[in-house]
Amino acid sequence: MNKNLLINRVFSQSTLNDVVNKNESAILSKAYQYFSNSSGKSDISFVNQFQEVYSYIEKEYRNEYFFKNTLLNKLLLGVHSINTTTALAELPISQSVADFVLINGKAVVYEIKTEYDNLTKVEKQVEDYYKVFDHVVIISVEKYKEKLLEKFEGSPVGISILTPKNTISLKKYPDRNTKSLDYKTMYKLLRQHERETILLKELEELPETNQFKKFDDYYQEFKKIPMEILYNHMLIEMKKRTNLIDDKEFFLQIPYEMRALYYFSKLSRTNKQSLKSKLEGE
Repeated sequence: MNKNLLINRVFSQSTLNDVVNKNESAILSKAYQYFSNSSGKSDISFVNQFQEVYSYIEKEYRNEYFFKNTLLNKLLLGVHSINTTTALAELPISQSVADFVLINGKAVVYEIKTEYDNLTKVEKQVEDYYKVFDHVVIISVEKYKEKLLEKFEGSPVGISILTPKNTISLKKYPDRNTKSLDYKTMYKLLRQHERETILLKELEELPETNQFKKFDDYYQEFKKIPMEILYNHMLIEMKKRTNLIDDKEFFLQIPYEMRALYYFSKLSRTNKQSLKSKLEGE
């Protein structure tokens, strides 16, 4: 298996599920043996294995997971608070997928461009993100800094660089851009219960309809809401998507290297409790 593919599979939901449900992961063990300086040791905990592989990517292969985990730790936990801010990942928006979104009083999309990515689609991605959110930042590496600053000169797009020391350096401040906000794209991004909650804030009751016409009938009312009001409603609903409602204290105990993996996981309550027991037992 390609070593970079192996690394990407380590920090995945399937590997976390294996650790929680089977108490082992072939992918994690293989990566640990491959990349660790202490792979000869026995009885290494799964946390230490994750940490050893993470130490390797920090030095040699700063992939998308590394960027997400850095953003989560330095922005959600370092600048903001898990009590007031929600982070979302892999949001499908039009023909693109937003890598990382922070929502508190405002929303910021972070489009990640590692040194292993290219900039071919970046303008189209930014165009799509502005259909739903009013702030966009591209976070990349030093080798792309000048290209990005030139490409987005005079635009509201922000540019940040993940430095060799793994600090986030803002090179161009993101300005608010509401010109491209699009009713249909926002409507499609929202879940059904979120759309209904928003409509009930503006209507006395939901329109009478049936299951076949509901999507279109609700949209007809949705697009009547003034955009500024609708946008605020949308942020309030999407901010509720955090999965830390019952376990904020436990999240803060998660090792630094695994926080994005856990935060964006779809673990059930039972599996979260199982992971908690494993961590407390180490």
